[in-house]
Amino acid sequence: MAITVFMFIPRKPGMSLEAFKDHYENKHVPLILKALGDAKPLRHSRYYCQRNSAAQEGADVPPPLLYLGDPSTVDYDCIATVEFEDQAHFIRFNETFETSPLKKEIQEDQDAFADSSKFKILAVETPRITT
Repeated sequence: MAITVFMFIPRKPGMSLEAFKDHYENKHVPLILKALGDAKPLRHSRYYCQRNSAAQEGADVPPPLLYLGDPSTVDYDCIATVEFEDQAHFIRFNETFETSPLKKEIQEDQDAFADSSKFKILAVETPRITT
């Protein structure tokens, strides 16, 4: 059975949205792929929060474009999904990461663009899809 995790990733305080996206896409993702080799996930999809420029009101970064709810409760800038073929693939991914000679570099790199104190990783069930 496939395994999927959601990651809620906040940018490092003081970092612009563009710098956050650029770092994640062009430095962090390639570093992760280099470290994981054939243990890499089937898919690693990144969804950056849209912003509501009309509600910026002097803030450095516009609040998230939220259709329902309080934008101040959104404490992340990207939602990423990471998908694995099955439990064995997920275990191989974790073991490869934990023993990678690049592990320390990856953690330091993550700290360079993400706020680790608010970073969340959530396991989810297999999706129920309506068409």
